Amino acid sequence: MSQLTVDQAIQLALQHQHANQLAEAEALFRQILAAYPDQADAHHLLGGVHLQQRQTSLAEKHIRKALALRDEPAFHLTLGVVLQEQKRYEDALALYRQLRAKKPQFAEVLLHEGVVLSILGRFDDSAHAFQELLRLVPGHTQAQGNLGIVLCHLKRFEEAVWILRSALARAPNSADFHASLGAALQGTGQTDAALLECQAALDLNPSQVQALNMTTYILRTIGRPKEAVESARKAAQLLPSFVEVQLNCGECLREAELSDDAADHYERVLDRRLVSPDLHNNLGNVYKDQGRLDAALAQYRKALALQPSPVAFSNMVYTMHYHPEFSADAIFEHLRQYDDTFVRPFKDAHRPHVNDRDPGRKLRIGYLSSEFRQHALGLYLTPLFDRHDKTQFEIFCYADVTKPDFYTFRHRQSADRWIDTHGLPDEAIADAVRRDRIDILIDLHQHMGGNRLPVYARKPAPVQIGFAGYPNTTGVSTIDYRLTDPCLEPADQPAFPTSETVLRLPHTFWCYHAVTEVPVNDLPALAAGHITFGNLNNFCKLNEDTYQLWAQVLRAVSNSRLILLAPEGAHRDRTIAYLGKQGVSEDRIQFVPRASSVDYYKYYHQIDLCLDSFPYNGHTTSLDSFWMGVPVTSYIGPTPWGRGTWSQASNLGLPELVARTPHDFVQLSITLAQDLPRLAQLRATLRDRMRASPLLDAPAYARAIEAAYRHAWKQYCA
Repeated sequence: MSQLTVDQAIQLALQHQHANQLAEAEALFRQILAAYPDQADAHHLLGGVHLQQRQTSLAEKHIRKALALRDEPAFHLTLGVVLQEQKRYEDALALYRQLRAKKPQFAEVLLHEGVVLSILGRFDDSAHAFQELLRLVPGHTQAQGNLGIVLCHLKRFEEAVWILRSALARAPNSADFHASLGAALQGTGQTDAALLECQAALDLNPSQVQALNMTTYILRTIGRPKEAVESARKAAQLLPSFVEVQLNCGECLREAELSDDAADHYERVLDRRLVSPDLHNNLGNVYKDQGRLDAALAQYRKALALQPSPVAFSNMVYTMHYHPEFSADAIFEHLRQYDDTFVRPFKDAHRPHVNDRDPGRKLRIGYLSSEFRQHALGLYLTPLFDRHDKTQFEIFCYADVTKPDFYTFRHRQSADRWIDTHGLPDEAIADAVRRDRIDILIDLHQHMGGNRLPVYARKPAPVQIGFAGYPNTTGVSTIDYRLTDPCLEPADQPAFPTSETVLRLPHTFWCYHAVTEVPVNDLPALAAGHITFGNLNNFCKLNEDTYQLWAQVLRAVSNSRLILLAPEGAHRDRTIAYLGKQGVSEDRIQFVPRASSVDYYKYYHQIDLCLDSFPYNGHTTSLDSFWMGVPVTSYIGPTPWGRGTWSQASNLGLPELVARTPHDFVQLSITLAQDLPRLAQLRATLRDRMRASPLLDAPAYARAIEAAYRHAWKQYCA
């Protein structure tokens, strides 16, 4: 084979390679090497064919042979790509840097170096590599695009938008650049523009995974997860080993109320042995939503075994509150573990506070929450924020709100200072609180989702108080006090285990704020001819112990019905099956889905009497029920979170709605259900009772909480 024939054979092989006819290209290169074993270019190009075939060991063998024959920069570059494909990123990086040391003007090596640094998570170094390439080759399109992507990782979104727009001016049909620009625009808060760029990417390439994943994330963020299900599933299918994509898909399915699909998704991902504590944590959340508390707790424990996480630990301990087998003492032992693991390690780093210890001065109060919106937490704050005494208290809101609404605006208007903490790490929030010289920092979540207890672990404020999320201790030793009320934790009874000093409000832990004025209707039983019981609590509060008590009531009240709030899924079937075993037929049970505020309130138009849940009572939902004229029967539980309805009924002047024992709860509920005149009278008067009670006395509620704040501050000053 003459040299001319060799050159022609190489060109023909390259044509096959470019046409993705890899077998034909490989055969030609092998023919060349059979005749000319030391043909360096043929070894290099055959290595490239093997690289395309994902045969990286063969690729490396031939490229190293080419390098042994001739020290060619292009050969080194291809070898680096092979090492990247083998995930030998440090080796690839070392090779690129050696090559750059020998040939400083070989600009293309900087592109590969920047990519490897990005894969290794060294984003500052990666950005520097791409910037150096742009200095050598101004307007290098791929460098601009990659730099924009890296700037997104560095959260330098404004710069990323500018550089990606420059790249798109040169490469308008790059789906990758459109998708990255979508991510950058989302980072700057330009949601609509971000969605448009993601759509532009998908128009160019329907399988552009970043665009699919970002579309899913954006639609979830703005509360439209059902629209994102298709993109979520497709992204997860295209990147089966990418944990973040699988998590995004699972959460999309969960938020779209496809809980069975979400559980199936996470189970299949874990069956593929993809390892991530977040996968176990999120599957635990799905199981909790379905009322499968034992399965949820098992997943949280698996997550914690892989990696200690305050989020997974909080999810675990909060779920224990719903579980009938966990006492206040048992939960407190777990809370001690939380404190030992996630709070005490910060104690040596605590710094003295410089706040003026004047007991009577105007105080700076900090509220930290992700729920400054239409959410149970946000609504409890509304009466307080509207009536804070601004001559005595300056209000700071540290807000991590991803789905702002009217109540977000309302809270922002009520605050003296509004600090957006979205995306900030715990340490940065703690530093902001300290810089603002907050006197009292309020924890509004306890261990509920979205909590920032690690901020309080850093003790950024001299006084820290827990309140509002639910009535129990956080177990966090750096939170000094928590608020409760005389019914939840009576002063004359043995104290529940707590890490904080208890401050009892004079009347009520809650102050109700009705979202809308849906009118109260007449007693439904009068027209229907039968009693309809209901419970519209979060489904995770329902369990077999509660169902057993309800079944006794339903069996005794002939022809009665039961309405429950639950998204569609197998958990409905499990409930029907269990109640069926208890003698309550399926035709007596009705499920309703989550709904808008107005439609949710209208569910109560079908209900004559609400039956409480145990061990975790209805809190907001019981107040909603009373507001709609529907009494709630309960019994006084052995924990503060099991005494919520007792507190509310007592403040309404209706302590007779709450029994002392589970047996008495059943008898009480049966008796009331059979007394239609009493139910009708309660329905006609409950709303006025609420208006006249401490449950709607916002000025008194605000003064009581402010008095608790002042007391705590005086104790600190003393």
